[in-house]
Amino acid sequence: AVRRKERAAADRAAIDAESRLQLAMEVFARAEQQGAVATAIAAHKDVQLGHLSECSLLVQQRLKESQECVTQAQLQANHLRKELEELRAKRDAQLKKMHAAAARARSDADEAQKARDALKVQLESAQRSQEQSSC
Repeated sequence: AVRRKERAAADRAAIDAESRLQLAMEVFARAEQQGAVATAIAAHKDVQLGHLSECSLLVQQRLKESQECVTQAQLQANHLRKELEELRAKRDAQLKKMHAAAARARSDADEAQKARDALKVQLESAQRSQEQSSC
């Protein structure tokens, strides 16, 4: 029961990490889109409004902020990937232990069944011997 709880907790943690990774990837994609939009705006303003350097500086500032968001999203995505790998490794180790325990339990059950069968044969033999000695 404890192992099942641990496995369930590990599975939930893995799912949570995958969700956070997906969210980080979406944030990263939005940041990339914002960066692309800011770049397009900057190029358009430079062509059409070259004499408005103040507007150009504002767009460049937005681009820098978007790039910082992209950098932060990349760092967060990398962190979440590492967490996910660690959780998967823990889950795999727990599964390996559980499989080994199950194999031992199967082996113990097989041995117990063999012992039971041997005792059953001995009992039947003893009963036949008793019946023969009674006659």
